[in-house]
Amino acid sequence: MGTVELSVQVGTPPKTLLEAVESFVIECAARGLSKNTIALNCIILRELTNFLGDKPIEDVTTDELRRFFVEKATSTSVSTAARYHNTIHRLFTFLAEDGFIPTNPMAGVKKPKVPAPVIKPLTPEQIEALIAACDAKSFVGLRDKLILLMLIDCGLRASELANLTLDDVDLENQIFLVRHGKGGKSRRVPFGKAVLAVLRAYLAKRAEVTTPNLIVTVYGDPVDRYRLRAIVTQRGEKAGVKCTTHLLRHTCAVSYLRAGGDAFSLQKLLGHSTLTMTRRYCELADSDIAEKHRLYSPADRIKNAGLEQKRRRLR
Repeated sequence: MGTVELSVQVGTPPKTLLEAVESFVIECAARGLSKNTIALNCIILRELTNFLGDKPIEDVTTDELRRFFVEKATSTSVSTAARYHNTIHRLFTFLAEDGFIPTNPMAGVKKPKVPAPVIKPLTPEQIEALIAACDAKSFVGLRDKLILLMLIDCGLRASELANLTLDDVDLENQIFLVRHGKGGKSRRVPFGKAVLAVLRAYLAKRAEVTTPNLIVTVYGDPVDRYRLRAIVTQRGEKAGVKCTTHLLRHTCAVSYLRAGGDAFSLQKLLGHSTLTMTRRYCELADSDIAEKHRLYSPADRIKNAGLEQKRRRLR
């Protein structure tokens, strides 16, 4: 990903759009945003400066910004356009709040409405096929089995799993320490006995590797999030299951709720800042409960409990 080379001096009020972008990048770093988030912001804002030109920031109008988003609507998905809106809105909010511009021109630009994605978690049979696709006798097979189990059991994001180090693993208490989750927040993530068993076997096989990262290649190099996603996709193809790292996160969430877990502990497990996404998992789990109730309704099993019983006169 690209970055913006900073030329503006810290404390100097930005006058042009490019200077404003540079000041915003400094502010993002000061807030502790991840390098990946900052890099993505730089890419988005570079496209904005290419579209508008490096003009005085007070000359940027709402109409110009709307035209930018009209162009994005024809060349990107709705979710990508919404991501652009978030970043650009934060830029001008930062400029307005710090008094660099009198008003926020993004205030009049409506955010693209992103339809809620359809969440369809894997079935138990698909999960079993996925795990069976890994030959645990080899280092790669054992490693990939561990990756899949950690994603299913802990609901980790790909970047979170890729960034785990040996120091982040607490075998005694069965806890992973995610140091840099979404938004730069850390959290403690528990794991179960199945993960523990495979993790111990994996650590024994990689005992001589000096790389601090938990997940490594056969040469001892760290496995980054992109390679991690490719591994999951490839194992899915071998098992005949369409699979991504984020689908396994969805599967973890819904399976957790179906097994009796509650929304608040799930929120902490997944590292959600709000209950919004967690509620969507709850709704999906609730629909599953409704279907199960239709199949196993206690009252429906009672003889003569329904309308088929002989009619009686009301007294």
